[in-house]
Amino acid sequence: MNTTAMNCSPLLISVLKKKNALDYENIIQFFYRNDKHIPIEKVRDLWRYMYHLNKELDNDVSKYFIGESYRWLSYFDDIDVEIKEWMLLSVKNLQPHAASQVIEKLNVYTKNNPIQVGELLLALVSSELKIPMFY
Repeated sequence: MNTTAMNCSPLLISVLKKKNALDYENIIQFFYRNDKHIPIEKVRDLWRYMYHLNKELDNDVSKYFIGESYRWLSYFDDIDVEIKEWMLLSVKNLQPHAASQVIEKLNVYTKNNPIQVGELLLALVSSELKIPMFY
C-alpha cells in the first residue's frame, strides 16, 4: 500500500503497522470522539489505509479494528461504494453487543442510502449470532 497517498505522518504509519491493540483502540476512540474537529478526508484516508492493512484479519488486532471501524461511519453523509465495502467487513467482525450500535448508526442513512443500509443489515444479521433481543 502506498503510504504517501494517505497524508499521514511517518510516525502514525509506523504505529499502525505494529498492530498494537491499545494503540488501535486509542486511534479509534480519538477519531470517534473528535468527529466535529477532523476533516472528513483525513478520516477517509486513515480508514482506507487501516482497512487495507487489516482486511486479511490475520490477527486479533486486525479483527478488532475491522469490527470497531463502524464507529467512523458518522463522519460521512452517504455510504458510498468504498465505505460500504469497509462496513460489510466491519459488520461481520463486530465486538460483542455492538450490533445495536451499528443498527442505530445505519438508521441515519436509511433515507438517502436504503439499498446500502439493507445490504449492510442483511450482512449483519447473516453473520451476527449476538443480535440484541428486544422484549
